[in-house]
Amino acid sequence: MVKCSFCGEEEPLPFRCEACGELFCVKHRLPESHLCRKLNEVRLRKHTSKAFVSRYPAKIVLKASRKKQFKFYTSSKEVRDLALASLILFFVGLSWWNFWMLNLSIILVVVSGIILAFLLHELAHKLAAQYYGAWAEFRISHLGLTFTAFSIFLPLKIIAPGAVLISSYSMDKRKIGLISLSGPLINILLALTFIFLVKGFFSSFLIYFNLFVAFFNLLPIPILDGEKILNWSKPLWLTLFLLTIVLYIAYPYIV
Repeated sequence: MVKCSFCGEEEPLPFRCEACGELFCVKHRLPESHLCRKLNEVRLRKHTSKAFVSRYPAKIVLKASRKKQFKFYTSSKEVRDLALASLILFFVGLSWWNFWMLNLSIILVVVSGIILAFLLHELAHKLAAQYYGAWAEFRISHLGLTFTAFSIFLPLKIIAPGAVLISSYSMDKRKIGLISLSGPLINILLALTFIFLVKGFFSSFLIYFNLFVAFFNLLPIPILDGEKILNWSKPLWLTLFLLTIVLYIAYPYIV
């Protein structure tokens, strides 16, 4: 068994990249899939002749570097981590009602409120990063997952089972900011959806939960999304941060 040089998954029959010479699993065998450091050279060999390259080398390299090839991918490890994180969050959600009024409505609220907000938040980060050609997969944090599980028995709930890990050879502040922005923005949009489209006893919980997740992630603290957005665009960060607070305070007066 050989570990993939990109994702670390064990592969019984590894593939060797002709460009960089390293070994990869079946999902990352292509140069585009493992962000090969010699990707431009591979593209040039595929799409141009030697005569044309020698005559217009700079133009071809520039064109190749701008080309985007969005591909959604995942791995068995990411699926396992997301499933484990969702399972722990399911019990955290049930513990909000102290397990004393469990019924189908409560379960639906937990699934559509907590787990959906968590999954869409992380998926938004993943898709945005993959759009810019980066490797991106969710990984659980053993410490964060432990605290999240322990909060099942506490009045204060902690939701930090893991995060989307991103790896890229080139990523500027704008791209990092947009990737970080995608998660909290999804939670704000979910809150607005629940405000105007969902009515009922549990709608307030769904709204406040998504607004709290957005507010927490927008805090300008290192590691959180807010710090990366702030480094890219202070006006945009301030607008979203204030919007979250205003919605949180004004919601009772909207309905």
